[in-house]
Amino acid sequence: MKKSIPISLLILGAAAAVLAFPADGEKFRNGADANYAPALAAGGHTWGPLEKSGDIFSLLRRAGYDSFRVRVWTGEEGDFGGAYAERTARAAAGAGLDPYPVIFLSPEWADYVKQPAPAEWRDLSPYKKAERIARYCEETTRRLRAAGCTSGLYEIGNEIDFGICGEFEPSWEKRFDFAHMRRNAWGHAAGLIRAAEAGVRRSDPQARFILHLTQWWNPDFCCAFLAAMQEQGVEVDYLGLSFFPSSGLSPRQTFSELDESVRKIHARTGIPVVICEYAYPSLPEFGGQFASWNREVPGYPLSEAGQAAWVADFLAFCREHPLIAGAYYWSPEWYQGETWAAFSLFRPDGTPKPALQAEGAPENKQPGGSSTLTLLYNDRECPASLLAKSESDPGVPAELKAAVRAGDIVGWRRGGEKAVTGTVRENGRIVFSDGTRFSAEGKTAFAVLKKTAEVSRLLDTPDLGYLQ
Repeated sequence: MKKSIPISLLILGAAAAVLAFPADGEKFRNGADANYAPALAAGGHTWGPLEKSGDIFSLLRRAGYDSFRVRVWTGEEGDFGGAYAERTARAAAGAGLDPYPVIFLSPEWADYVKQPAPAEWRDLSPYKKAERIARYCEETTRRLRAAGCTSGLYEIGNEIDFGICGEFEPSWEKRFDFAHMRRNAWGHAAGLIRAAEAGVRRSDPQARFILHLTQWWNPDFCCAFLAAMQEQGVEVDYLGLSFFPSSGLSPRQTFSELDESVRKIHARTGIPVVICEYAYPSLPEFGGQFASWNREVPGYPLSEAGQAAWVADFLAFCREHPLIAGAYYWSPEWYQGETWAAFSLFRPDGTPKPALQAEGAPENKQPGGSSTLTLLYNDRECPASLLAKSESDPGVPAELKAAVRAGDIVGWRRGGEKAVTGTVRENGRIVFSDGTRFSAEGKTAFAVLKKTAEVSRLLDTPDLGYLQ
């Protein structure tokens, strides 16, 4: 699917032919960006329950993730260099995850605030630089396809709002002067991105491309960027967006506000979205580089239970959205130190937080494995957001709060005068029998679900009110 059509034609044709993902029948990609994993594992770090901790890639797969975002820097050695990226891709693919490469065109971090070029490319003429980029992307694509990156997706650059590979606008004011950006940073960047795409296509003729921006809150900026790229012949199959609602980068924190941005972008460009990076913290206070990223989203406390509720509800929002093709949790594995520990899906001892949902999504259940059980109440799923409320509610027994924190409970339903039993259906859902009636006292039966996919016990406790 190519989108090198001028954006004006897309706007004129939008009413007649609205593109809704997935245009080619692909399923939603529930992904992770866990690229620190090989380095952390080499340093002795582990993930999972203490009695059986180990392979993070297999654990992510069992947790319901099906895709993986592979970070690729231009150097060969060191973290995220060519050799490291190849090992990461092989490990992800070997665990059943479908990896795609993020070709940074940089030897180090490149993002919203910087886009450094490799030293050996900096002084090249624009033609020579584009030539080197095309050759590098051709070789990198061939290498990573052999390592398991066979999805056909390629992300050129990372958070390239203001440029890529050394072509970067340094002035904050000029970054939002769209005419200036088209003549300068975007215009120069387009030539490099076009060369990168050409190189990728030499090794994968069916390649599809993601261009990734930071500003989920600014659809006007995103559309101006896309127009500038397409006018220069850049192919854009998906717009990538970051979404870190607790960061304070924008007051637009809610799913409805993200929906508004996605729909505005699509209405004007016809391009669907991939959420390339997202995360939510499990602590109200933490140190390090991201210490200020602790703006609580209404309804989702900064706690492990709040994190679990936000992640579950966000993924449900994305899965149901006709214009969102996939979402990738950023660095769920990185619990070492204080920089990202609050956002990690693992505690400092490597055990999973509830947000991991460590036994997997029902639709991803594999032969011989287990899957997350979803409780139904009156034939409707219990929202994951109810779990967040249990932590602070004095009516919930301490035993159940511990089960929520440990990820052993995924929902509950109202019971009757006595405990009810449940049976597991083939699709992984558990449905309770109807052999009891609601008592006058309004008892609530809590089901603590063990990871053996069995109901271990049911406890009666006074009605908490919010299951009405």
